[in-house]
Amino acid sequence: MRILVLSNLYPPRVRGGYELAAFHIVQELERRGHEVDVLTGATEQTIPTGDARVHRLLDVAAYPDVPPPGPVIERMIVHRSRVSNLTNSLLLLAALRRIRPDHVLAFNVLGLGGLAMLDTLNRAGVPWTLSLGDKIPTMLADLTTAPIIELFGAKGPLYAAGQIAPISQTVADEAAAEGIDLGPSVRIIPRGVPQREVRRTRRWPHAGPVRFVAAGTINEQKGSGIVVAAARLLRERGCDDFRVDVYGGGEVEAFEARAAAEGVADRVTFHGAVPQERVIVENADADAFLFPTWEREPLGNAPLEAASVGCVPILTASCGAAELLVDGVHAIKVPRTAEHFAEAMQRVCEGEVDLARLSAAGIRLAAGPLSLAHSVDTLEEFMLAGGRPGWEAAALDSAQLGAAVVANDREATRLLYDDCETRDGIR
Repeated sequence: MRILVLSNLYPPRVRGGYELAAFHIVQELERRGHEVDVLTGATEQTIPTGDARVHRLLDVAAYPDVPPPGPVIERMIVHRSRVSNLTNSLLLLAALRRIRPDHVLAFNVLGLGGLAMLDTLNRAGVPWTLSLGDKIPTMLADLTTAPIIELFGAKGPLYAAGQIAPISQTVADEAAAEGIDLGPSVRIIPRGVPQREVRRTRRWPHAGPVRFVAAGTINEQKGSGIVVAAARLLRERGCDDFRVDVYGGGEVEAFEARAAAEGVADRVTFHGAVPQERVIVENADADAFLFPTWEREPLGNAPLEAASVGCVPILTASCGAAELLVDGVHAIKVPRTAEHFAEAMQRVCEGEVDLARLSAAGIRLAAGPLSLAHSVDTLEEFMLAGGRPGWEAAALDSAQLGAAVVANDREATRLLYDDCETRDGIR
């Protein structure tokens, strides 16, 4: 297949797992012989060599470096990010006309004028699949007005012509609960774990302290405070032969200060942001991986990556990744409190958990049903089944198509100005 991938960010411009997943899936699709072009946001970072098929052209408005000075300007930015950015829509149309893809595979379209981007795909008639790694449909429809939602069909009709691949049932259920109809063609497709040449270095039994690892953005949402509090509780219960190594950027200094205040700075070390490859190596030399993320975590590949090298996940029982792991078989699943995480960590420290058995089961799972290769197998099948009978690439050359894209942006802009005038009296 000739595939056009659409993503707001793409390595080396990375904020989290969404764009890393896009990168790994593109690599796997290319390995299988597909012709893949990527249309993504511009970046100031150095571009890797051999990157000629990655077109870094799009304007990304989702993550402004300078806070907007007032509500009207903020609404303008939100509109350009979530509703319509005509430049991006026309760049997408130009890419469709130049590449003539058999299928478009979209990832995160937040920041690109996402509603108009998907609408452009519908108007072009090209088959498309949205790999849904978060509540993107809700975000696109949020903070705008009912007339604009109706214009784009943002609560459902927009998605009916495409195929939607949520990465977990959690993501699909959340969309339904928030009034988003994802359409008739929906299939849960977890992202999958890339296989790496990293050997497990820690064996059981072993001398020395029990080693826990955590990785991800350092903040309350991801559970950094729970990690610190659980370490304190573990020490208070008389378990002192352990250490926790935490990797990731974010509020590092704030949580270092909290660890010091709670008397566990000598047990919990924050290493800051490191390359993903370093985290995998550290996982291979650790006993268990702590993942006390918030309950609505869409998936979270971090504990799956840890399991792939035999590091046993201890994770929030209701997060997306927990759908894929069996408690007591591949992982330890607990409610999201410091007390429950401390209890699980204590069981590990006191030898009550057969880590070798859980470790071996996690490695097998990550190499089989949860592997990147298996995920792309499923994605390929889903995309191939989503062709549009009668669609011809020649339809992309219609002058009426470009005119319709421009007209829809003008109408969305008019509705935005009407709202600003109504709320703020601005003419």
